Amino acid sequence: MHYGEEVKEVSIRKDKKLGELCSVVLETFEVKDLSVHNMRVRTYDDKLKVKLTPIEGAETSLHKLNVHSHMHLIVESKVEGETFEAFNSDTLYLRVVKYVEGDVYDFRNLEKLPS
Repeated sequence: MHYGEEVKEVSIRKDKKLGELCSVVLETFEVKDLSVHNMRVRTYDDKLKVKLTPIEGAETSLHKLNVHSHMHLIVESKVEGETFEAFNSDTLYLRVVKYVEGDVYDFRNLEKLPS
């Protein structure tokens, strides 16, 4: 789970609800000044460092929301009265890599690719 600049492992059963996951995240990251109503969980591409699809349904089980143990998730927070940034499902995220003739690229480690 990603929150701010921190990354921590969060363990929770898949029959628990999304709202319960949010409470566990607040406890795990020791966040005291944020309510569950002012946070949103999204899938996250850890390689491209991109926030993806919001996961919504505080009263829905993680299983029904298709949340799996191998997923990277990120928590967004907002101040009361603000809105979360809009999500556009049509957005395509690309990483441009500078081609250098003769170089061999290891696409398993995106951080070391020239850009």
